[in-house]
Amino acid sequence: MVDFWGTWCGPCVAAMPKLTELHERYKAKGFEILGVAADDSDSLKKFLDKKPLAWQNVTDAESELATKYSIEAYPTTLLIDKQGKHVATNLRGATLEKAIDMLLEGKSIESITGSAHDILAAGKKRAAEEKKFIFLHFGADWCGPCKQLEEWMAEPEIHALFQKKFIDVKIDVDNNFGAQELMTSLSPKAGGVPWFCILNATDDKPLAIGEDKDGNAGLPSSAEGFDGFTKMFKATGSLTTEELDLIRKSIEQQVERFKANSSE
Repeated sequence: MVDFWGTWCGPCVAAMPKLTELHERYKAKGFEILGVAADDSDSLKKFLDKKPLAWQNVTDAESELATKYSIEAYPTTLLIDKQGKHVATNLRGATLEKAIDMLLEGKSIESITGSAHDILAAGKKRAAEEKKFIFLHFGADWCGPCKQLEEWMAEPEIHALFQKKFIDVKIDVDNNFGAQELMTSLSPKAGGVPWFCILNATDDKPLAIGEDKDGNAGLPSSAEGFDGFTKMFKATGSLTTEELDLIRKSIEQQVERFKANSSE
């Protein structure tokens, strides 16, 4: 496990007793922790002198490692399997313990975290049964724009529209197996989150993708972006002018609300 933390981070420090318990329980079986502290060497040393930890800790004062591994919040834990592959992020409690047990036995934890391909397949099956399109979006727990997108989808009028026209399929890029591979198979330019597209139930090729000439367009924040976002839904050929106007107006309002709250 790689634990991204900081001596200044209350939740990080509060999590140490549980990490110590896990380390003591599983170390003899091959489980190890590497701490990556967002501190300079002096601050880390002072902390460890007062509260020693039984595993190695390195400093990441310039956030080079945090940037490399897309760490957006502290604490963040990455679970790594015996082959050195990152298999899960921020598992907690009994789920984390079960995952450690399975990995130490050389087993896949796919049954815990879910397969991206299986999640999409289930969405396609339901879309075929209900004769709807699929709104497929890739995100992560640490991603602010991903949460904004989901808040927009939860707006009463948008929720009602989605209930009528779409099957919502969400893929977690950190915790669903094969997420990155699935995203790349849908578009060579795919990358970053949120990334989204619209599919029908019978075709692997998206009807429309939330991308511009530079790649992932992400959550829109400009007039051009709002137009592109709306155009993606227009590609289904099933939405009325009023419904498309609702999509454009509501996503713009959602983004503007977020900007206003962020500036307070």
